[in-house]
Amino acid sequence: MNNNKIPELLLEKYILNELSPSQHQRIDNAVKNDASVQKRIDELKNSNLEIMQKYPAEMFTNIVQNRLNMKSGNKQSVRASSFSNKIKIAVPAFTTLMLLSAIFYFNNFNNGIDSPEDIRIKGIESSAKLNIFKKTENETVMLHPEEIVQANDLIQLQYFTAGKNYGVIFSVDGNKNITKHYPYSETDADTILESNKNILLQNSYLLDNAPNYEIFFFIISDKVIDIKYIKENLKKFAVEEKNIENAELKFDREYTIIKYPLKKRKQ
Repeated sequence: MNNNKIPELLLEKYILNELSPSQHQRIDNAVKNDASVQKRIDELKNSNLEIMQKYPAEMFTNIVQNRLNMKSGNKQSVRASSFSNKIKIAVPAFTTLMLLSAIFYFNNFNNGIDSPEDIRIKGIESSAKLNIFKKTENETVMLHPEEIVQANDLIQLQYFTAGKNYGVIFSVDGNKNITKHYPYSETDADTILESNKNILLQNSYLLDNAPNYEIFFFIISDKVIDIKYIKENLKKFAVEEKNIENAELKFDREYTIIKYPLKKRKQ
């Protein structure tokens, strides 16, 4: 198999575990022998995640439900409800190609209803935020603050900022360990952020068995951020605060702090 000519649809099916055992093994071998194949797979996963966020299942469900209800009576409304439930189940497993096709279809189907792009623009974020997702073999789920996670959960971080130019992302776990997630280097200049876009970090993060909590901090500023200063203050904060989950992190510099705590399930 020429690794450069592996169709994207085949890689999508590989991600969703929809290939035959022999085909799956071929892709496994290609990944082991060619780093570019793994890179393509990672890019597809990130692309799928971005599309799933941009076009949530509920949006398609509501469009179909509304249009069918408008054109039919009670009998067909029941049928529409059944159809919409199937969509809710199926959408999380869509491949990128299938989802893009669905977007095209519903844009033409809704005749006057706001398009997905219109909805996104009207709801555009006006401030900074941190999103955290839990990735499994079958789906990617957005986590809410205080949600329960456990050791070996695979976490994906994403930031959005409108106007702030620099930022860092750190986490503190139940063992008081400090982990830097962004920037990827130790260079202060690399704390620069991309504005007005949802940015997925390059690497996922596997939770260890530290107890009680995993707290993420997105720290942003209009000026270059001092990574060493942030680390030192976070270590002091982690050690000195007895109730870190409810404590407020403060700096003597003009930094904006977004705190995103997750609770750890006991093993």
